[in-house]
Amino acid sequence: IIQPIGNEYLIVRTKERSGLMDYAGKWVLPYEDREITHAFDDFFIVKPLDGKANVLNLKGEKQLKSDYTDITVRPNGFGEKPYLMLYERPLLGIADSSFEVLFIDTLMSISNPYRTYRNQKTAPQFVVVEGSSNYKNDRQGVRDRHGKKILPGIYDAISLLPHVDEDLYLVKKDSLFGVFDTDGKVVFSLNSKAINVEEGSK
Repeated sequence: IIQPIGNEYLIVRTKERSGLMDYAGKWVLPYEDREITHAFDDFFIVKPLDGKANVLNLKGEKQLKSDYTDITVRPNGFGEKPYLMLYERPLLGIADSSFEVLFIDTLMSISNPYRTYRNQKTAPQFVVVEGSSNYKNDRQGVRDRHGKKILPGIYDAISLLPHVDEDLYLVKKDSLFGVFDTDGKVVFSLNSKAINVEEGSK
């Protein structure tokens, strides 16, 4: 299998090995790795045959301080560089496009970051699922880019509240709803049967 990467490189794969070649036929990353995946720009996720995954540049230099069992690309907003999901079970973490590990913890999953544009000091924030891989028991929380808990992992659902003048989280726990700001402060206590905001509301 040959996969073009832009107009400069080709990922060459067989059943057991992968390598990165330029269009002149020169190996850029040698044909000796189990798997090579394009991450973004000139960076590639590489899994050796006998080792763990890391992100390499075109010189073969590792970009993350540690290797991980698996690394996948987590898309960001349109035109923005992606995040990298880091798997080292039972740990799950995330790194940004500068290869800074934002946090790694015993999390079940990490959602796309919320765009807290109105409150730039907190951006980005991540909804995380914490639990036991049992959908009936797993609960959601919010972390900032340093792993600090903004909202604890106790809620059934969390979403950004639309059509308001500040970034707010609408949360649900059991059959009740509440609203928190992006610092984790209560706006409406968790005691409402429903919370609706009409479009254009201030």
